[in-house]
This record gives sequence, C-alpha cells and structure tokens, in this order.
Amino acid sequence: MHLSLARFAPFIILASCTQSAPEPARGPQAAAPLPRDDWRRQLVGTWIVEFRLDSVSTSGTFVVRDSTVAGWGDAVQTTIDVQFDALLGRPMSCYDPRPTATGMDHDGKQVRLTFTPTAADCGFSAYGAFFGDSLIGAWDESSFAGPSVTGRFRMVRRAR
Repeated sequence: MHLSLARFAPFIILASCTQSAPEPARGPQAAAPLPRDDWRRQLVGTWIVEFRLDSVSTSGTFVVRDSTVAGWGDAVQTTIDVQFDALLGRPMSCYDPRPTATGMDHDGKQVRLTFTPTAADCGFSAYGAFFGDSLIGAWDESSFAGPSVTGRFRMVRRAR
C-alpha cells in the first residue's frame, strides 16, 4: 500500500502551526496597581458602611485602595473598621479587621464584596446594587453549611 505524502500535507502543515495554550500564572502574584480601565477603580476611596440585623445596626468605615494584594489575584487592598459584637452578640467569624484583602466581583450594577477571600470554611460578604456613591443590598456571614446570619447592608462614599 503506497500513501502519497501530498495527501497528508494539510494535516502536517496544520500540526506544525498549532501551539499549545500558554500555562496560566501559578504561585503568588505580586501586588499591582489597578489598571486604568478596571471597574474596581469606582470603589477606591473611603466609605461609611452600615450592617443591619433586624432593628440593630453597626457602622464604621471601609477603605478601598487602588492596588491588588500580593498573592491573592484580583483581591484589592482594603481596611474595614466595624465592631460586630453589638450587632451579633459575638465577634464576626473569619473577620480580621487589620488591613486586608477584599474580593470584588460585579455583574452590571450588581457588586459582591467578599471581605474574607482567604477563608475556606466560613465567610463574610456583602452584595447589592451600586449607584456611584452608594451600594445598597444585603450582607451575610456564612459557614461551610451556608449562610448563618443575613442582614441589610449600605455603603455610602464619605464626602471628599
């Protein structure tokens, strides 16, 4: 059986022109400034945040910086200063008020803030509609089994 090489030429050319996809970046990423066109730039600044549970509320400040956090991909450098003991009757689980990272995601005007992006078995997040100088929606404290506490959330930009 004689096979002509010309018959297989298109496959040989195709095989020689293809390259495998580049490997995704692995390991910790360096902290970096947010790109100019990054949607998260809208949130950079100081915010007054209010967490409400039934008729009880607590408030404080949430500062969003204009850079990502080393080692956490798309998380942004933030600081949150809120005391949850009066609201919950206990400290918030997985909550670390030191300068930290906050994961940010959006779908149109809907924004989700993950205040504990490094926690695997518990969490603390807020989500809602974003309107330039405010974000209004809900917050939740969750465990590996799902939300354990849910309440209302409001974030208003501090006057400049």
